[in-house]
Order: sequence, then structure tokens, then C-alpha cells
Amino acid sequence: MVPDQRIGRLLTEMTEDLTPRPDPYGRVLARHRRGRRRAITGTFCAVVLVAATGVAIAGTGPGGWSDAPPAATQEPWENTLAWGDRLARSEPRGTVGADAGYVATLADTLMAEQRAGRFDRLTEPVQEVRVLFVDDVGPHRVALAAFVRAEPVPRGDWPNDLTWMVADQGAGAQELGRTAAERGAGDGLAPYESLTLGFLDKPDELGYVGVAPEGCVLAAAPMTSLDTWTPEPTGSYLVRPPGAVRPEWFRVSCDGVIRQQFPSPGSTAPEGVTDEQFATAMSRVRGKMDEAKARGELSSAVGSWGYTVTALPTVLWIGRTTGVGGAGEGDTMVLTAPAVGGGWLGLVAVVHDAPTPDGVITSTVHFHARTDPGGAGRVLGVHLDQEPAPGRDSTRLLVVAPSGATEVRAMRDGREVSRVQVRDGGVQLTVPGADGLVLEAVDGTGAILGTGEIADPGAPSGEIDNWDED
Repeated sequence: MVPDQRIGRLLTEMTEDLTPRPDPYGRVLARHRRGRRRAITGTFCAVVLVAATGVAIAGTGPGGWSDAPPAATQEPWENTLAWGDRLARSEPRGTVGADAGYVATLADTLMAEQRAGRFDRLTEPVQEVRVLFVDDVGPHRVALAAFVRAEPVPRGDWPNDLTWMVADQGAGAQELGRTAAERGAGDGLAPYESLTLGFLDKPDELGYVGVAPEGCVLAAAPMTSLDTWTPEPTGSYLVRPPGAVRPEWFRVSCDGVIRQQFPSPGSTAPEGVTDEQFATAMSRVRGKMDEAKARGELSSAVGSWGYTVTALPTVLWIGRTTGVGGAGEGDTMVLTAPAVGGGWLGLVAVVHDAPTPDGVITSTVHFHARTDPGGAGRVLGVHLDQEPAPGRDSTRLLVVAPSGATEVRAMRDGREVSRVQVRDGGVQLTVPGADGLVLEAVDGTGAILGTGEIADPGAPSGEIDNWDED
């Protein structure tokens, strides 16, 4: 990706959840989307950031919630809020968190800094600061604190804000509590909060801290064996100091129910895609290649997928498409990679020639296949419409065909329903509905070079987020 495009994407990702306070659920969805892309931003930026993979909370103020699990009669959003409040009411975790004097001084310092207006994103009146975690993580001393907003808090809004504080190992409570140490203040304390320390592209410096409600259990499993979970010795929190972050997944269970499951930060090419890796990724590509754009999109996919895939992506096709994401023409790449847990994740990435009316520069379409879409004799069909247009029965597909194919035809119950010529291995095809279709690629003699079905839309990754369920 060229620098201007990379900067534009990063700015979009870093600002998309800056919406007014009265829209808590919309901001939760934005935080979740941004959390899923945390590795993209981290690959290009120095980060010590909050990776909010959960959703944030609301409540009625001190005394309004108990430490019991959310009641089964609550609405989904209320369940999430209650779990978040359970985190806010938890006792401090971490070795240093057991020092009551240190914790009290840290809380007092944070309160004074907030009331003096030194936290740019923590401007609501606060009645209490609760320290949830303090410990040394490698060369750092790290703390997580909840800011309990003063009543009244509108129903459905956030009663607790948060901040992560980072200073040098062994820092005193007053030093750690000064805003110079702030590394991730925000509105809305999620049921599970985490912090990634360092640079994703410098794995030896990468650290991670995750904190769940007291009484929950955190466990870890190797990326390649998600049926082998080992509980963390620290119970409801986990720490990976710099040098200890590895390809693994984490799971949060509360009262015997799996509430969250997700990969650790990192990627299959943490120090960037090498020339050799790039050559391997492009070894099966069809279409005309712009090397600079191909490298950029490959790097973005590596960062975005992180440890949801077990190997570097392969680029299947490069070409031009039109109408993806409601936009005009754009340079397009199709990438796939073997997924953790089986199957293949896929991505259609389109860099538009001109921004959409909403300012969108890049559109993406995710898909999932049961077998390698780039295997010999395989034809790949991908839904281009994330949501069918009202009143339209037809479906638009992007089809990637084997080398040598001159036509693609769509068959249903042995009958041809659509046919289109192929150039450079890929083509857009409109069909009367996608159910039961088989795609066939043929050469100039009519010989069938490959067949395939339409890939499943979306990108199931094995991640779980069940805080909103009973």
C-alpha cells in the first residue's frame, strides 16, 4: 500500500469510534471492529494501546450492582453492562496490587489528575477511582484503573471509564499515576480489558496484559491446538512480559461459561514480509501485478488476520473490479490463508480509484472456504454484495479461474444459468441467485479446467464474545 493510502487507513481506524456519548452501543461495535484490526495499526505505529476486544459497561453507581452473575432476565446489553461492572468492582490484581498503601496512593493520584483536567478523554465528573491491576511487566510497571462516574448516569451509558498507566519498572505510585504515564484512557470499561505493550513488528519487545472480572478464569492454548487449554496460574488475569508473547489463543470463562476467546497479539510475519515470503505468496497469482500495491495489501492482511491463520496468505488474483462497497472501479486483490481450526480465510481487498461519498478509500469482502481456494483445478466464487440490494434477486460474484480459462459458466442442477468470458484469471459474474450453483472454468476448446462452489460469506475465526448472553 502506498504511504498515503496506509496513512488514510490508519486514520480511519483510529478515529472511527469518536462518536457522541449518547450512542454507547454504536461505539461498542466500532471498538470491536478496531480491536479486531489492532495488529494492522500496531505493525506500522509504535503502540502501547488498549485492545478492547469486549464491549463496555453501564450501571447505576456504587451499590447498584452485586458481584453475582447477571440475572437471566436482563436484556443482552444489560448483561454486558453487568459483567463490565463486575470487573469495575473487582479487587486489585497483580503482585503490586496486593500493596494496599501503594494502591491507595495510586488511586488518589489518578483522581487528582482527572479532577485537574489532565486526562483529555476522561472529562466526566468522577466520584471514585478503583485500581484493578498493578504489576511489573518486564521493564514496565503497568496499572489498569476504572473511573466511576458521578451520578446520575443515564441508563445505557457508561458509568465507568478506564485508563492504562505505564512507567518504568518499580515506579512509585505517584509517578505511575501522573498523566505522563497514561497509555490508553477511554470511555467504557469492557468486561475484559487488555493492553499490548511495544511494537508488533518487534516481537522481542512485545508484551501483553489482560484482566477479567474477579472470579473468572483465563486459559491459554497453542494456536495450532485449540482443544488443549491450560488455566493461567494467575486466575482472572494474565501477563506476557516482553519476549514471552507467542502464537496462542486466550479464553475467559466465568461461572463455567466461556465468555470470550481470541488470539494473542502478533502475526505470522512480525518483522515484515521478506522478499522470499513475498515471492512464495505471489507464486500462484493470476492477473496483472502491481508489486508495490501487492506488498501493501499482503502486509495489511498479515497484520489483520494475526494468529487467526496458521501461515502467510497467498495472493490468488490481482485485477480490477467495479461496484464493490457501492463504489466505482478499483484495484483488487484476492488473498487466502489456512485458518486456525480448519478451512481457509479469504479476503477481497479493493483500493478505489476515488473515495466514496462517505470517504471510503478501501473496501473489503471476507469469505471462508472449506478447502484451499487456490488448489489445482479449483474455481473460487465470492459474494461481492455484503447485503443484497432491495428488490434484486440477482447476485454479483467475483470469480477466480485457473490459468488458461477463457470462460466461466454457472451451473444449477446440470443447467447453465450464466456465462461470461475471462481475462487474466478473474471476472465479475451476475447470477440469478447463488444457492446450488457450481462454477465451471473452461478453455478455448470447451474442456473443463476446474470447478468450484461459492465460498461462504464472512470470516469465522473461532473467536467468541458472549458477554451479552445469559
